[in-house]
Amino acid sequence: NDGNHERIIELMIGLADTQKFDNDDRNIDASAAIENLDPLYKELYYAASSFRKDTPPSLSKASSNLLRNVSASSVSIRMLRIRMHKVFSDIVGEDIEWILSHSDDKALCIEAISAAVCLGMSGIIQAALSHKFAHVVAKALTARAEEISAPLPDELLSLMSKTGSPVRRALATALLSKPHQEHLPALLHLVKDQWSTFSRHYGEDDYFPIARLAAEAIANMDSIGHDVLQELQAIALESSDRAVRLELLCTIAAFGGTPLQRWLAELAIKPGRIQLRRAAARALVAKCLQLDIAIIRSLSTDVLLTVPYTVAPLLTIAAAVRLTPDERIQLARGLATNPQRRALVLLLLWRELESTDEAIHAIESLLPRGHSSISWISKGLKEVAQDDLIADLGEPELCHAVLELLNPKPVKT
Repeated sequence: NDGNHERIIELMIGLADTQKFDNDDRNIDASAAIENLDPLYKELYYAASSFRKDTPPSLSKASSNLLRNVSASSVSIRMLRIRMHKVFSDIVGEDIEWILSHSDDKALCIEAISAAVCLGMSGIIQAALSHKFAHVVAKALTARAEEISAPLPDELLSLMSKTGSPVRRALATALLSKPHQEHLPALLHLVKDQWSTFSRHYGEDDYFPIARLAAEAIANMDSIGHDVLQELQAIALESSDRAVRLELLCTIAAFGGTPLQRWLAELAIKPGRIQLRRAAARALVAKCLQLDIAIIRSLSTDVLLTVPYTVAPLLTIAAAVRLTPDERIQLARGLATNPQRRALVLLLLWRELESTDEAIHAIESLLPRGHSSISWISKGLKEVAQDDLIADLGEPELCHAVLELLNPKPVKT
């Protein structure tokens, strides 16, 4: 009868579960017992076992009907059907709803919502947006967001305040994939999110993955208003995550026009926190092609000879990219007069710059005759140079910062 079938199916699931014990006598005993099983029940055993072995389960029509028709009062039977949701797609919705409503096991609930997403069960997915487990809500949110076009509805955007970090991370990911102006309020909230997977040690930068996603999404906007840019300024100045800070400063450079580009240059040039000054300089480099030429020309010899050693090379690159060959020569002549900063002249020889042979020779002549760095640069910077290559061209900290920019970067695998 149905009760007996249910107990036998549960026994097969339980028997399959014992096989997780490697090198255990119970496996030997179970193997012997399995060989004597009725073929119908043996199929159910192997179906239950297959999920740990990542092999697709296979059921005959008889065993499939047995599992389909039995009253699923037990969690184990419901979960077996959920794990075989493609076979039981016409009836498994009730099992999924039951697990999501009654189970306190997070892992089972995640399996259930994953099956619902796979089968496109929109009603269950919609209801799961208010589930008690954040990972379930996150999966439901991702599924809902993927099926609709931007802007996302308020019911999804309101999840930016959800306590569980998986939900906020899923929302930030969705907003990154669907840029829209109406998402800005939610993104401004998420870019201040300080959830992290790591504990920061003294002297280390923070790592806020949700804020990073939001910062990247903001950068993808078509336009950003003045009020929002002002808020981004404040967030960038306060953020302890280096990547968030840099992304926001780059966004300000791209969308802020001359006034905010001037603010960014002043942030790099004027005395202040060195982390902020370097970030501002990096943003000027990243967006140098979009900068007002007046901002570029403000990066004068006097500026480059007075800003900190770790900032000067970045500002030199930002200027070099936009200056004409003749302007570059004039800048190089000024820099070469300072024996502590002559290494900056090398940046004006960077082969990626549009230049002329005359300009290159003129700048090379400002360095010691036959200096080994000239040959290194002329060959295309293919080898990693050590600090001693240019140790005679300035302060060690400055020389190290120059080589950090010029040395070839390791290829990511």
